Amino acid sequence: MSPDPLIELAPLAALGALDGEERDAFAAHSAACAGCKTELTSHEAVAARLAQATLAVEPSLHLRPRLLAMVDPSRPAGEPSRPASGAARRLRPGVVFPAFAAAAALVLGVEVLTMRAERDEAIRAAEQAHEAAQGAAERESMLRRLGQELVSHQRALGAVLAHPDTRVTELKGLQAAPAARGRVVWNPGSRAALLAAAGLDAAPAGRAYQVWVIARSEPTPAGVFQVDADGHALFSMPALAETSAVTTFAVTLEPADGVPAPTGPMVLAGSVS
Repeated sequence: MSPDPLIELAPLAALGALDGEERDAFAAHSAACAGCKTELTSHEAVAARLAQATLAVEPSLHLRPRLLAMVDPSRPAGEPSRPASGAARRLRPGVVFPAFAAAAALVLGVEVLTMRAERDEAIRAAEQAHEAAQGAAERESMLRRLGQELVSHQRALGAVLAHPDTRVTELKGLQAAPAARGRVVWNPGSRAALLAAAGLDAAPAGRAYQVWVIARSEPTPAGVFQVDADGHALFSMPALAETSAVTTFAVTLEPADGVPAPTGPMVLAGSVS
């Protein structure tokens, strides 16, 4: 689509069909706009060719009375046409057909504008349909992914809870996130562990929350996660050897891909009793 709305007036300007403010605005604009000037020149050439092409066309016998009546309104409508003299035959096409040429060119100009409007509308409709289809596909993909994650979490949670050695550790919000809270359900034998968290703010762009399993002196990274719009998260932690001897679970705010050692503020922590 053209970014210049005045270019659409070029066909009518070529025919002298603009008046008032539109004529003045287009004249001033096209004087400095190469695109509009080129468009105007193109349509003027088309209009000139139409007028020249129609000079040689001889009207049919049925059309002649109506054409003569248009030229001479005082002529009775029912008066039969008489053979014209040679001079009259030479002059009448020059009077009648330039008018039809201008009318044809005007119709052409209107058709050009109509076709452009229909083209632009079709492009807009196609763009909107593409965006709607793309948005629907993205939403469907997201819902499918969330459904798969939920099923996975349910299975993991069911397996952990079914084991008699399963334990639960409460996590408290620290200074960086005092309203946060969490709970880790874990099994020291299978090393399976799930973290449920709430009250966390959405991580800034390029950041994520990272879980840590502390069994000895150095924390071991246990994966990264994001929270939903309500600040909740359910995260299945990987099976780590350190889980069998864990003393503390903690959560920090880190770069989105995770880091090998904590660098950001700690938001949740809980000691294993």
